[in-house]
Amino acid sequence: MRSLRFLLWIFISLVLVPLTACMSNGGKATGGTGQGANPTSVLFTEEPKTMGIGSTATIEASAIYPVSDGIGMNTAVNYKVRCGSTSCGTLTPAQMAGAVTYMAPQTIPAGGTVTITAISQQDSGVSAQATITITPPPPPQLTFVAPVQGTVLAGAQTQYAVTIANDSSATPQVNWTVACNGAACGSVVPVTTASGQTTTYTAPGAASSGAGQVVTLTATSVADPEDSVSTEVAILPPAQVLANGSFVFQLQSSYAQSVATPLGMDTGEFSVTNGAVTGGEEDLLVNSFCGAYSGQCSPAQASVHKVVGGAYTGNSDGTTTITLQLDSGTTQTLTGIVSANGQGFTAQIDGVPALVSLRAQAGTAAPKGGYALALNGQSYNQGPAWMTGVLNIDGTNSASGNGSVLDIQAPNLSYGGEEALAPTAVTAPDSYGRIVFALSPAASDSLPFPPVYVAGYVIDAGDIALMEIGDQTDNSNFQGQLMGQAISQGAQTGAYTAAGLANQSYVFGLQGLSNSAGGDLAGTLTFNATGGVSGLMTVSDLSGSQAQQPLQVTGSYSVEANGRIAITNLTDGSIYPYSMVLDQAENGRALAITYKGTDIAGGEAYQRAASTFSATSLNGSYELNASVLYMASSATTTVQSTEQGLVNAIPGGSGVDLTGFANAAVPVNSTANSSEDNALTGSLTPATNGVMAGTVTGLNVTGPGNAGQFTLYQIDSGHALVIENDSVQETLGLLTMQP
Repeated sequence: MRSLRFLLWIFISLVLVPLTACMSNGGKATGGTGQGANPTSVLFTEEPKTMGIGSTATIEASAIYPVSDGIGMNTAVNYKVRCGSTSCGTLTPAQMAGAVTYMAPQTIPAGGTVTITAISQQDSGVSAQATITITPPPPPQLTFVAPVQGTVLAGAQTQYAVTIANDSSATPQVNWTVACNGAACGSVVPVTTASGQTTTYTAPGAASSGAGQVVTLTATSVADPEDSVSTEVAILPPAQVLANGSFVFQLQSSYAQSVATPLGMDTGEFSVTNGAVTGGEEDLLVNSFCGAYSGQCSPAQASVHKVVGGAYTGNSDGTTTITLQLDSGTTQTLTGIVSANGQGFTAQIDGVPALVSLRAQAGTAAPKGGYALALNGQSYNQGPAWMTGVLNIDGTNSASGNGSVLDIQAPNLSYGGEEALAPTAVTAPDSYGRIVFALSPAASDSLPFPPVYVAGYVIDAGDIALMEIGDQTDNSNFQGQLMGQAISQGAQTGAYTAAGLANQSYVFGLQGLSNSAGGDLAGTLTFNATGGVSGLMTVSDLSGSQAQQPLQVTGSYSVEANGRIAITNLTDGSIYPYSMVLDQAENGRALAITYKGTDIAGGEAYQRAASTFSATSLNGSYELNASVLYMASSATTTVQSTEQGLVNAIPGGSGVDLTGFANAAVPVNSTANSSEDNALTGSLTPATNGVMAGTVTGLNVTGPGNAGQFTLYQIDSGHALVIENDSVQETLGLLTMQP
């Protein structure tokens, strides 16, 4: 009974309390007139914490009543706004029930905030405040309209536009400016454009600007001059015209690891007169299926063809395209950059064949004396291979074998190292400068290798372009796909000594051929008088596991009379000891090979002209030719490419600035390549030892705007080797001063 009475008491209390409240106002119930019980508080249900100047937002607040008194009560409020300045923004309308629209002031008030007070209409003593921080508007966002042209021919025009977002002005606009290191940077018309409107940029002429300079094109917001966007534009030189005459060329398809792809090589000669190809001859070596470095190549098919016609033309991107018509009815296309003297494509990295190389033929006289030679490519079913050596042509159209030697390296060969060569006939040059000879093991060789049949095209008295031609009826031959060069030893043939090498320094650049991810090497070595060698070496590969900064290395060496330098135990104490062979040639050049287990690298070395360098040793305009190995989009495939272009080196302050352009040849198949010009910029820190370090942008094949880490080894004021020392891609390049 007690619990029942307790429940009844609660029920009566709930009924009587509101009745009592109503009767306290003269016995009348309170409705929506604002008469009756007072609110206990005011509550903001919608208000921003921050607002940009001039922006609008919804503000809403209501008076709050006790639960028992809230039904039908007046919840409306009046709003007031105040701040530390005279202009605090506006409310529309100033008084109403529910939401209002607040517009922030056009300038930030003193103190940076405004306070909005919501006051109960029922009881002016009950209110609440909301503090809003007033901020500057977001800066205009400027974005170039794609595609953005990164290069333009000297004197030519191209168009640019930007879109403008977050601009509070009635007519968003940008102002255009151009800047460069030269006196003439070009011009833009119009200089002011609206969002999405194009402006036309006219590049300076080649004579006034110096082709190869980089111009910075900038669009600056009119509303906010601190906001801008820029792009770099490289000024390309006009496509050079080939001089009338004869040219020796080499064409190589790309290597693509783990992908079945044709692997072709092509070496020959052609003549041009006033834009037309008038004749020539070439050796072609093609494999219809090849797993590249995976060692799944069938024997290549060799053939010889006459060039019966063709033409050449300059392209809008500064490159030159040459078409060769063969007697087989097929047409070949070569694309590259012609040197400033009109004498051929930018010189290849000697010993490291680019996809396309071209050199003017100065004569076709029969070669005589010692020649350092190098061949590299693919061995039949054995993976990559590299050969270097010396062929001493000591007879009339013949080599006796005296002083002739060959070093062979391939991952899976049962032979390798230094091999003696047998006598061979060397045919007299035909009218195109073509010769043929064989590299065969001497009878005394304990590990004989299959004969390598080679065709050569004489370039001049010192140089011959080489390519394996094979003999499909002789199954005992090497049956590979090899291409390379030979360099004359001149008067030094058979007369090299350790004393003549003592205290000399060489800069070397070697491109890797590996079953894994390749590996490039570059550096400088100094030979002392007691059989020791020391210097710096950069090892670059795609694994990221190598120490890629220049390493202090030491080793030992010996010299043979035929010019072969054998370097052993080349290491800094932490890396695997390398063995390296340099075969010396005249004019301070040498062809090189190195090997470490199954990894092989080869290329050329250059004798240094000086022991110390200054900050201005690299100064002027240089042609660039580089070999590149990078990961394709599949992330399991590496692709070989080239970068050719023009680099201006500008010493100043504590460094050397680089500007120019690079044309990336991206392999498509064995006979054609796509190309893309990119602006090239960079900065190097000089050193007295000629070893510079810095960054270069424009050489990344898959991301030209990304900067790469590079080391430069200077040979002399006119030549330098550059190597990329990060694990993004392998880049090995030669800089040669323009004539």
